[in-house]
Amino acid sequence: MANDERLIGYAAENQLPFNPENTVFDTKRLIGRKFRDSSIQQDIQHLPFKVIEKTQVDHFDHEINRMIKRSEKFASEDKKIKDRADVKNELESCSYSLKIQLNDKEKLDGKLSSDDKTTIETAVEGQIKWLESNPDADVDELKQHKKELERIVIPIIANLYGEDDPNFIDPNLNALV
Repeated sequence: MANDERLIGYAAENQLPFNPENTVFDTKRLIGRKFRDSSIQQDIQHLPFKVIEKTQVDHFDHEINRMIKRSEKFASEDKKIKDRADVKNELESCSYSLKIQLNDKEKLDGKLSSDDKTTIETAVEGQIKWLESNPDADVDELKQHKKELERIVIPIIANLYGEDDPNFIDPNLNALV
């Protein structure tokens, strides 16, 4: 990455530890305040990137336009990264939530037969192990594994509660998360 390159937005979040002086973050508290305010000057000293006074901004229009074009260029890539993270979080959240509920007498542990509990435990542990051994899995693989977990768990939970029961969960396991 070039020294003059600036990172802004979602993609910048992961680059912060590697390129802090070129990663813009934590600036909302500066907006609308006077540049020469002593508290602003104190805050600026702790930021790894350069903050300039508004009168100097005109000199940087070209740089700002370049950064905007760059962020637009990577918007679709950023969306893919976000979508993958969302699906991975859903699978992890569902798996760990089920794992916790399987060991809670007031939740699933006290309500499931030993066979059903073992079936869900096996499925959950399998997903957790798969997630740990496939940290770079793509969004389609993650979706497939989430569907597989749902395919196993939903019929058991539906049978447990029945569709008329107010505790019945919706098909995407949101109530378990």
